[in-house]
Amino acid sequence: MDKQIQLIVGIDIGKHFHQATVIDASGNMLGKSLRFPNTTAGGELLMSKITSVNPKGLPLLFGLEATGHYWLPLFAYLTEKGYQIVVLNPYQSDAFRKVSMSSTKTDKEDALLIAELLRFGSFPETKMADEDMIALRNLTRFRLTLNQQVTDSKRRILTILDKIFPEFESMFSDIFGKTGRHLLKKYPTPEEMETVSLRKLTSLITKLSKGHFKKEKAQEVLEKAKTSFGITLALESLTLQLKILLETLEFTEKQLKVVDIQVEDLLPDTCVLLTLPGVSKTLAAAIVSEIGDIKRFRTSAQLVSFAGINPTVRQSGNFLGNRNHMSKKGSPYLRLALWQASITSSRFNPVLKEYYQLKIKEGKSHMTVIGAVARRLTGIIFAMLRDQTAFTV
Repeated sequence: MDKQIQLIVGIDIGKHFHQATVIDASGNMLGKSLRFPNTTAGGELLMSKITSVNPKGLPLLFGLEATGHYWLPLFAYLTEKGYQIVVLNPYQSDAFRKVSMSSTKTDKEDALLIAELLRFGSFPETKMADEDMIALRNLTRFRLTLNQQVTDSKRRILTILDKIFPEFESMFSDIFGKTGRHLLKKYPTPEEMETVSLRKLTSLITKLSKGHFKKEKAQEVLEKAKTSFGITLALESLTLQLKILLETLEFTEKQLKVVDIQVEDLLPDTCVLLTLPGVSKTLAAAIVSEIGDIKRFRTSAQLVSFAGINPTVRQSGNFLGNRNHMSKKGSPYLRLALWQASITSSRFNPVLKEYYQLKIKEGKSHMTVIGAVARRLTGIIFAMLRDQTAFTV
């Protein structure tokens, strides 16, 4: 702890209410613990509490636990007032609780625990992200939500097609490509497809596919429409759903493009992760924004643990399990971004591609090897961000 700091305020964060405890450098509690609402009035109540126990205006250090997003308003409030603040990962306070042998977990106990954690200095210095980085994190997480909506819309479209036109999916490698999508919008049922002449359908398909599909494909579509085994029961309700889902899909994809433009504008062109083969700009943005200040992590192993991609080990007596799984503790957003980056890196990054192929030859499964690639990629990312150096083979 900074020698100038004489009082510490530990704050346990909640959705609607926070709990604050003030202690001095010797660990003595000053006054009672305060429960205050997550509002402007609550912030003013906290200030009144601090003034009452700190009439001399001694230097203060605030400690907040990063619980969900509920800590952000209070963090912004205290930042505007110029206070020194440390934001803790919940895993840090949990680890300190185990070390201190505390079995109780109440808001009051947690607030005191956070204050004690700061008093003993058992935390890494954390530099808070600037506004652009916070915006980048918000957008990359929102982008994930939009992606999930796209995936869900596609899944539901396929479910409906399985009922009304089950043969359609087999005719195109990607039914959501320009050709397949346009045909579904214009002729969503086999009955409607049958009404189109071969000449008209050939012209349409040739134009949409830019010459990739021609008369043969048009003949195939018409033949499968005529012999389709799709249901006609309650057909109107299903075609209405299909129409709405296709419109929803296109609208969400347009939103994704808007978000991607904003993400690319916010990510500096100097970001070293952009030199990683197989890592797109949006993936680099997600990884950087979730990691934040790389100085929070002393080793790559800590970053691996933070992402939750470290393997768990099962051991009981003389038994040691050999089927290890990811711990999945830590940031789910960072873990997903690293997992996606590992899949593309195993194809396009020469170093990780060689590593992937070596592990596959050893008889490891694809998913197991991707997990190993993710850990190795995380080590590379840690070194790149720590040293601010581009990737080299």
